[in-house]
Amino acid sequence: MIAKKALELLNDVEFSEKYQGVQEYAEMLIVCKEALEKQIPKKPINEEGYCICTCCRGDLGVSDDDIFIYELSMPKYCSNCGCMLDWSEVENG
Repeated sequence: MIAKKALELLNDVEFSEKYQGVQEYAEMLIVCKEALEKQIPKKPINEEGYCICTCCRGDLGVSDDDIFIYELSMPKYCSNCGCMLDWSEVENG
């Protein structure tokens, strides 16, 4: 099963209701959901010339100018939260 499909199941209300009331299972699902969300690549946000993480809004240590210079060595994951990054296009925030 791919991460996107697993995430869809975790977000499915009927699927979740089957296990309602089981506290440890519910907590595990929350942790799994957060981890899976971070494995789906997200485009960094370009805010005032600096690139920030979409998940945690942490500074990725890359500016507008660096994108073109260091294109091949851009970080694949946010060093703050571990979110996978997609540098194919940087969004303007």
